[in-house]
Amino acid sequence: MRGLVARGGINVGAQLFATLCGYLVALLLARALGPEGFGVYGVVASLLLSVELVARLGIPTAALKLLAEGRPAEQVIPLSALLTLAAALFAFLALWLAAPAIASALGLPGGSALVRLAAFDIPVFAFYFLWVSLAAGQGRFRLRALLVVLYAAARLVGALVVVLFWPSVEGALVAIIAASAVAVAFGLWRLALPRAPPRPTLLKPLAATALPVWLRTLAQNLLPHLSLWLVAALSPGTVLGGYVAALALARAPQALGLGLAPVVLHDLARAQKRGDDPATTVAPGAELLLALLLPACAVLAVEAASVMELLFGAGYREAAPLFAVLAIGFGVGETLFAVASAALVATGRGRIAALWAWSMLGALGAGVLALTPSLGLPGAALASSAAVLAGGVLSLGSLLPLRLWPRVWSRPLTLAAILTGAAVLLPAGSLELLWKLPLLALLWMAAATLLGLARAATVAAPS
Repeated sequence: MRGLVARGGINVGAQLFATLCGYLVALLLARALGPEGFGVYGVVASLLLSVELVARLGIPTAALKLLAEGRPAEQVIPLSALLTLAAALFAFLALWLAAPAIASALGLPGGSALVRLAAFDIPVFAFYFLWVSLAAGQGRFRLRALLVVLYAAARLVGALVVVLFWPSVEGALVAIIAASAVAVAFGLWRLALPRAPPRPTLLKPLAATALPVWLRTLAQNLLPHLSLWLVAALSPGTVLGGYVAALALARAPQALGLGLAPVVLHDLARAQKRGDDPATTVAPGAELLLALLLPACAVLAVEAASVMELLFGAGYREAAPLFAVLAIGFGVGETLFAVASAALVATGRGRIAALWAWSMLGALGAGVLALTPSLGLPGAALASSAAVLAGGVLSLGSLLPLRLWPRVWSRPLTLAAILTGAAVLLPAGSLELLWKLPLLALLWMAAATLLGLARAATVAAPS
């Protein structure tokens, strides 16, 4: 267990660093580009990320699982690299050709050129993510963490260069491409990839795992972007910078899920081969995850106005109600789904994860279409958050029998209530958060200890 917690800690730490860098990038670009320019950048970057995630076709995650199960690297890696290259080039060409239609549909000024510029990141980023997954599949979690940290740091350096020398949407997109290239080059140096021709030996098991993963990824990663696209289409002329900033910040807790998911998948895939019960091994880690997640998101919602002003400036304070709603929906729901879906894939239930993801996406789309015309951005935030939160909670529940639900939820909810009450009783402005948040962190530690939640726990079966 100690080794597992250490590996999980390394990955969560790397993901937290990446999240911090991501918000520093957002902060720098939001101030440099202004609400209007930042809104345009947010829509293009959102589109790019969604295409990149869809273009994976589930291949990196399937390769991770096969490597974790002990399949030969000289068979898994060349085949997954060839398929990744083919999918990325196809996605690049498709986005390039569709750029004018997409820009027109989203109402982006000069959007066709921006979308085509962004498309150059697709093949580069595809191999960055493949390197990350291959490192995890081989159990080289330190290398995986190093790749994540390097990519995040390169993004931050690129943003600083943009702010100082090229404050434009075009400059911000070039910085994204450069960061991907740096990480890919480092991965080529450190991974020691086998020099073997691709062979179709593992094509069938790779495809069997990749297809449900791809379907889940397609829906899961459209979740944070669909509401933004629908709002842009339904409300032409609306300044979206506040919504983009609020949604980006609300997803910060997902660093926990992204850091834990590869460890969950790796270790549960091995535990599955040993015949261990996934429910009883996931429950302690799920409780600890909720104990971190619920209080953090509740405090962010309470302090929404101060957080937005502190990080993005006074011009973004009016987006605080949006952030408060999105922090609960995406902060809790998306993070829970990231971990739960990894566990479902590891235990051979990838189709269930895909069904949950598509259900969430359908509910989100229907809700945004229903509420946005009458309520505007708050309606989009409310509909999106409700769909994602429900999906995250229910997908975690599908891993656990009903008898374990009280054990998993009761103490984290109590802890969240304590932290929320303390946050309400200690009002603070934006700068005062610098002392209030550390104080609340100390309160969390004391309350968690009293509730018996401060013990080390695992998110999967011990290895």
